[in-house]
Amino acid sequence: MCSPRARDAMKLLGFLFMQQGLPDRAVTLHMALAAHEPKDIGNVRALALALSRSGRHDQALEALDRLALSGAVDLRFHLLRSQTLSELGRTEEASAAMGAYLDALKAEQTTTGAEV
Repeated sequence: MCSPRARDAMKLLGFLFMQQGLPDRAVTLHMALAAHEPKDIGNVRALALALSRSGRHDQALEALDRLALSGAVDLRFHLLRSQTLSELGRTEEASAAMGAYLDALKAEQTTTGAEV
């Protein structure tokens, strides 16, 4: 087990790796975090993004499935799913995911009073 301080450092380092275009390095950290705290959807979401950005799209979809099963379906979920499916050449599914993203975006903007 690692301390809360160590977890925070790992999350920050993973974020910095992503910002610097090093998603492969971020994957390792986020896999460890997701294994250590499997119910923390932030860890799983970060893992899905890192996997997708490192070209490991099938594994990214598995992480996205974990998010869906935990009920963490939101704008970011639909957008990342659409991008990942598109990279896999699954255009119909990617289009449906993008449609879900746009619908969720419109609903959110309606709720907050922002214009679409």
